[in-house]
Amino acid sequence: MQRWRAVGTRGIGPVLAVLLLLGACSSSDREGRTGEGAVSEEGEPVKPEDVTPGTQTQAPEDLPVVASTKGSAKGQPILLEINGLQQTSDTLVTLNFTVSTQTPGDFFNHPFFFAEPGKDMDDYSGVYLLDEVNRKKYLPVLDSNGVCLCTQYSSFTDLQVAYATFAAPPEDVETMTVVVPGFQPIRNVQISR
Repeated sequence: MQRWRAVGTRGIGPVLAVLLLLGACSSSDREGRTGEGAVSEEGEPVKPEDVTPGTQTQAPEDLPVVASTKGSAKGQPILLEINGLQQTSDTLVTLNFTVSTQTPGDFFNHPFFFAEPGKDMDDYSGVYLLDEVNRKKYLPVLDSNGVCLCTQYSSFTDLQVAYATFAAPPEDVETMTVVVPGFQPIRNVQISR
């Protein structure tokens, strides 16, 4: 049986002044991923509003699709399109993706479906990356308030462009497996550096 180690962060700062410490945790243990006490390079406390998450600003039809798979959310057919896995700093990578319903005008209203199991938040905290070579699991980064640096609120009509930010894997890791609740894992997603 393979054992995976989960990788998280202990602190984050503004995108240009990221203070990131890697820490190991299990998939059910989120300790070590919060930014409690995080400080910027200038020594100032990091506030959630100082963090600029990897947001998607392109129109969905302009987004590249590097991989896709169909899935189901409580019987409702949905489609996952991976738009990219981009290293956004020395210590972070951001997964950009689109989730869409398979029927035009269809409303997706399954709060907590994409959240980490047992978490009472309507977000994409249940998304994670696997480094199959080093057998490590990367969970989304949390800000100093314990909030996932990922898209919040997963109810939408037709589609939602979403993101989740993770600790960056080592430089020699070129691809990751993307795992999103409701879908089969997507292997060999290239990291753009």
